[in-house]
Amino acid sequence: MGSARSKYGTSSYRRAYAFAAPIYDLLHILAFALHGGRRKVWTKAIRSVPYGEGETILDACCGTGYLAKLLLDRVKPDAQIVGIDLSPSQIRVAEKRVGASNVRFLTGDVRDIPFEDDHFEKSFISFALHEMPADVRRAVLLDVVRVTKRDGAIVILEGNRPSRRSDRFLMYVTFFQWWPWCVDHPHSQEVWRTDYVSELTNCGMTIVTREEFARGFFQLIVARPAVPSGAPKGGPTTCAGRSSSS
Repeated sequence: MGSARSKYGTSSYRRAYAFAAPIYDLLHILAFALHGGRRKVWTKAIRSVPYGEGETILDACCGTGYLAKLLLDRVKPDAQIVGIDLSPSQIRVAEKRVGASNVRFLTGDVRDIPFEDDHFEKSFISFALHEMPADVRRAVLLDVVRVTKRDGAIVILEGNRPSRRSDRFLMYVTFFQWWPWCVDHPHSQEVWRTDYVSELTNCGMTIVTREEFARGFFQLIVARPAVPSGAPKGGPTTCAGRSSSS
């Protein structure tokens, strides 16, 4: 099931995504074909929260920009969407895919999001946490909490551990866990477990809703920053006062 040593952020990780970028969408289409298609899965996450006028929305670990593209059909016309990803190759694909004036993509590490505190009304993390070791996930989650407004929403779309053994094997196969260049191991099992909530609450989130769907293959969590009234949101990853530009 893979090496115990994390590949996240290493040169081999970057090479894997540089190699996969041109076929990344095809891999996604194949992976989600048995679950109603990836559009159905992502749309479920997008529809889990309401949208208001003038909102700024974060797509953390945006990949090739699929979520950002779908968001354009749902958000208000004056919304601003920012996608951030570690892979320059993925970002280049995202820029070609979307090409909208109110969407911009940045190459960067979401452990250190280049925006000030309380900047975004909505923050999305879709199918990314399972690639990260625990210390990286914590840093990412803390910074997403930091940049999300207190009355905003954090939407997490992830895999889940199906209850049936045959379904767990199917997930292993369809999500390319057998692929020699798979970057998910060994962290996917830490996230793809039933009720992935305690890690989120430990990182400063209050869970609003959690739902398992598609025979338990996926989980959708909507949360908000859990900050007592009058208390600062800062912490180890705080960069308050930073200019809201990359």
